[in-house]
Amino acid sequence: MTVTKQFNHPRRPNSRGLFAPLVLAELYLFGTFFLFWITSLRDEAVGLGLLTVFVVACHLALLGGYLFFFRKPRLQINSFEPPIAMMRWVTAAAVLWSVAFWAQTYRDEGDTSGLMHRMSSPGESYLMRRELFKEHVDNLKPVSRLGQLEMCASILSFCLPVFGILIWTRLGFILKGGVVFALAIIAVVALATGTNEPFGHLVMLVSSALLIRRYGFWPAAPKPAGSARRNSQLVIAVGVVFGFVVFMGYNLENRLNARRYYDPRANVGDLASLDFLPFEVREALSHELFYPANGYCGLSYALQMPFEWTKGVGSSRGIQGYLKDYLGVEGILERTYPFRAEKIYDWPAGGYWWTMYPWLASDLTFPGVVVFMFMLGWAFAKTWYESIRLNDPFAALVFTVIFFTIGFVPANPQLLMLKNEVWTEFGALALYCLPRTMYAKIKPIRRSGDAGKLNNGRVNAINPPGRRSAIFEGGYTAKNGGRL
Repeated sequence: MTVTKQFNHPRRPNSRGLFAPLVLAELYLFGTFFLFWITSLRDEAVGLGLLTVFVVACHLALLGGYLFFFRKPRLQINSFEPPIAMMRWVTAAAVLWSVAFWAQTYRDEGDTSGLMHRMSSPGESYLMRRELFKEHVDNLKPVSRLGQLEMCASILSFCLPVFGILIWTRLGFILKGGVVFALAIIAVVALATGTNEPFGHLVMLVSSALLIRRYGFWPAAPKPAGSARRNSQLVIAVGVVFGFVVFMGYNLENRLNARRYYDPRANVGDLASLDFLPFEVREALSHELFYPANGYCGLSYALQMPFEWTKGVGSSRGIQGYLKDYLGVEGILERTYPFRAEKIYDWPAGGYWWTMYPWLASDLTFPGVVVFMFMLGWAFAKTWYESIRLNDPFAALVFTVIFFTIGFVPANPQLLMLKNEVWTEFGALALYCLPRTMYAKIKPIRRSGDAGKLNNGRVNAINPPGRRSAIFEGGYTAKNGGRL
């Protein structure tokens, strides 16, 4: 007896796409380290041998953790239907929250007049924002209860692009318009404040959701042939990334034109082979190269420092803020690797990047960071697998969080730096820990022997007859809620 009709997949299960995020992550991480080596930053770094060994060890640990999850073949037999109705409601709430949050962010910038002027002069807007930020830090007060509630809902900032893309064809006209409007608000605020971060965040969120959509089995309305659909998603992803790079270059050039913001460590001489370009363009490009590569210089300084434990919260300035506000605990930040190394090597802990590693090492030690990267790789593979093979929306959220974290490895532990971002990370993990049977409908499989019969009765060796209630390798069953 065959059970092929029980599964609404357009193609039979296989290993296609299982290693796509790993390839992207490793190319990105090794690419940023390569940029460090081809720029003049390598001349400022110390202990290049130790730096190279540590960075390569972390990247290989990520690779090892990912491959460890797939040490046994895992072929999907999907038995869960994604909770479309629930995802629609969450997307609607995310639209409302995002519009309110980013509108408030824009109002907090001070002068809200001349929106078009601020969008066309991001350099001046950025400088004004830096001054306001310094003033805000000098007069910092504990967050109000209303503000705290707003932070607790920060997970919605990830739900907006992720859920919106995954179930785009099931949203309806009004909700689609709301998603587009909310994303446009984020883009306008990024332009008007002259900051790269909102665009960078949006690029990573959209890219991760498109990646899941490309390789997953998420429900959709009638669509063109598979290759045409996948190509369109690839074009969208490339267009989003290219748009971000162009905006960042324009933004940096505009800052340079103001001549009040110039980073002397960004060496235009690194682009001597491009002397046919105008000097202003090469100046902006030198800053674009400096952005993803300068953290490795800071890391080389941190690797020379002795370990000093930061009580498990040195990597999270957001949690440190809560400890200071409610328990009066201070002085942790000054014991982290970046702030101690800053006093010796004159590499500003709050001005330049240090990569994510020394912040984590303040709690875990540098060998512990290598172990952490192995665990991160394992979680990266697990959530990716559940996103594309089980249609689990909360696994997709956690995958996006990990994708986002890896994207900021050359910079800092971004999701632990601010209070609202801490809530985003822990909110995604809390939702992921819910039993899948609470929100997803299970398609019953009458006999485990039937689960292995696909494609005219060919038995899947991963699920041999007689394995009780096994949906696939790893023991995903209705009894345990679908978890490994």
